[in-house]
Amino acid sequence: LNPAFSPTHYVYSAELDYAEGSFAVDALPPQDMEIKNSEELSMTQLIAPGSDVPVQVKVNNPSTQESMDYSVTIHRLDGTDVDLRGFSVPGAALEPAFGPQTMEYSVLMPAELDRLHLRMVPFDSGQTLQALASKADFEEPRWSTTTREPLFAPSPLPELVSSDEQARRLEANDAPPSPSGETQYNVVHRFFPVEVGGSRLITVLVGAANGDLGLNATYRLKASRAPCPRNRPFYAQDLKRCAMTCNEGFFRNEDSFRCEACPKHCVSCISWDNCQACEASQWRVLHFVRNVGGYCQVLHISWQRILLGIAIAISVFATCFCCLSLCC
Repeated sequence: LNPAFSPTHYVYSAELDYAEGSFAVDALPPQDMEIKNSEELSMTQLIAPGSDVPVQVKVNNPSTQESMDYSVTIHRLDGTDVDLRGFSVPGAALEPAFGPQTMEYSVLMPAELDRLHLRMVPFDSGQTLQALASKADFEEPRWSTTTREPLFAPSPLPELVSSDEQARRLEANDAPPSPSGETQYNVVHRFFPVEVGGSRLITVLVGAANGDLGLNATYRLKASRAPCPRNRPFYAQDLKRCAMTCNEGFFRNEDSFRCEACPKHCVSCISWDNCQACEASQWRVLHFVRNVGGYCQVLHISWQRILLGIAIAISVFATCFCCLSLCC
């Protein structure tokens, strides 16, 4: 409903997705008032794609016979839209500001932002959205300084519902239903890792809700992440910021300028295949760890083997005891 309902405002409009072929109006009268055409409003009405249907809500005061009419124009999308209603990149700067007809954007990420969060709002919930990432085919920006706090360009997006972020192909109609409210849109979330000082090209393909493969649009986002400063050259994923050195359990990757996690069971390493210290063994639970060629290996000793060994030792001891008794 646009604008949001107010008792003193009398003209409204409402928009239906292409997939919504019918509607009904649910109106509640104020105290001591009644709606004269409530039965008519509650009946389901059909609406054709791309058409408008006017609706009148007639409110009457029985004691004073005063009346007022609210007007609502219902519009159904025709399913041919291939523009996005909006998108944002929280924590990063988007240039220029989003416009449905603007297809090329630059995204500037601070070094502290480890992955790009892309929030896309389809114009019609039946649109198909496909977000792909590829190597940068553009010149990376020249960074003169890095910011300690993430850059943020706010976007006028409503609070929306997330779909499965693990899906490679993202469809807006796969998102869970939105909660009730004046504005009901779905948002599609997608996350893209970007290396420190690196860039990626994000391509968003939008398909029409009516299924016409000839109707589509392509948005391109040139995402670039700032490098860490020279005095803190490594990005520590456990701290989520640039650091001068790496914490225990991580090693410095000189190629990616990241603090990478040591392999499993290793508490100190200088590379993936060179562990300096393994985690301590736990004798009480028979958990033994040893360093073999730079890798920490766990020795699995089952209780069955231990019991079997004890049984063999007891039988050998008993046999020897019997032999000594006979000899004596």
